[in-house]
Amino acid sequence: MSEQSTDGDQGSATPEQPKQKITLWHRLKNIFNAKAQPTVPREIYKNKKLRKAVYRDRWRKRLKVLFGVAITSTALSTVTQLAPNTVSTTFEDHLKSKQIDPSLKDHFHAENIRVYDRWNPLVPFHMAAQILKLQWQENISDSPVTTTLTSPLSYASGFFMGAQHVLFPVHDLDAYSIAGSGPVKERDVYIRPPSDFTLNEFLSQLGKIEFSSLKTRNDPKELEKFLYTYVMLHEARHGDQIKAINTAANEADADLYALTILALKEKNHDLFNEAFEITMHARVMSSVIGGGESHSTGLALSRGFQTPLGAFADAAALNRLHNVVNEIDKINGATFHPDEANGNRFVYITAALLIQGWLDNDAELKKAAISFMQASLYFDNLSEKGFIDQTFDTNSIVIAPMFMPYVPIESKLPPIPEEFLKPTPKAPDLTNATPVSQRQMPDANRRSA
Repeated sequence: MSEQSTDGDQGSATPEQPKQKITLWHRLKNIFNAKAQPTVPREIYKNKKLRKAVYRDRWRKRLKVLFGVAITSTALSTVTQLAPNTVSTTFEDHLKSKQIDPSLKDHFHAENIRVYDRWNPLVPFHMAAQILKLQWQENISDSPVTTTLTSPLSYASGFFMGAQHVLFPVHDLDAYSIAGSGPVKERDVYIRPPSDFTLNEFLSQLGKIEFSSLKTRNDPKELEKFLYTYVMLHEARHGDQIKAINTAANEADADLYALTILALKEKNHDLFNEAFEITMHARVMSSVIGGGESHSTGLALSRGFQTPLGAFADAAALNRLHNVVNEIDKINGATFHPDEANGNRFVYITAALLIQGWLDNDAELKKAAISFMQASLYFDNLSEKGFIDQTFDTNSIVIAPMFMPYVPIESKLPPIPEEFLKPTPKAPDLTNATPVSQRQMPDANRRSA
């Protein structure tokens, strides 16, 4: 019976269906399938009025948040403007806190010079309002519509600039000043001060050069205090300047003015001379190694004065040397050791340009190159270990391609026919030319035929 019962059970059984394996493809297919149901019932999901109400509610919440942020930032900006002590201190009090003579303030025309608290979280709100206030004071009469429309952008840019420097400072020397261009005595000048820095940090950030140890003639602490004072006087001078003139001229003037004040005040002449040499050579090193034209003040410091035209010439020469040396560095990629510092390569290339005579017909570039080599040798002597390899073979540096016609690849063009090759035009013979004062000038108001 057991066998019959077993047979009967087998006869009534249905074969098992194989289980379908659920793969990632099936899951994605179900998600993106047109038949997939929304998370809410379809009749509700398709209700246009209800959907609009949901969207409106979301936008109301977002606008409430934005409105709250605007009210809060406006309130904080207003408070910091009415009570500047919440974010800053007077120039004199800041100097006192650093054991610096507060009477240095007397050398500036602006009467209201204040120094921001470097790590104060309220600084961005004040800075945003200050930049917006300056924009309105200087532009509202000339372009009221544009000034009004761009006010939110000006406020936002000022806020983010302040927030960036409070939360993520570039380095210890990221100092600058904010001032308008109105009557000098009535200007509000706000200075973002540097952090307390060491001499090595000063050279690294201002001169783009790194040292493990230095052998200075004077106490490094005294040099650091001197250089901090120089930075603060430099920024205060920016508050007195004409804002419309080119930046390179203003930077040279700020350096010269600050160091002239210190020359008159500093009783330790050797301390002044060493700090002056460090600043002058660091400015040259920074301009050539780092590039840029705004802070090319080293040549002005070496001559003791600056003109607006000279500022353009100095900046152009030092920046051109940077570009030339940087290009030669690319050509000589295999000449230097992969670990050779960028500054060292620039020194060897500049030496090769001078030694091989490539700059003999370019007075401005040669002057910049000589200044850079003088600065390099100065810091090589200042460094405890030195960083210039005096045995480096500068003849191994290939420079000729810089002075040859640029041909990146073999030309597929045929030679230019001789009839199209024009001879070099000769200068006109002005021996018998009529002087300008004796010429009959045309009538500017007369119409030509």
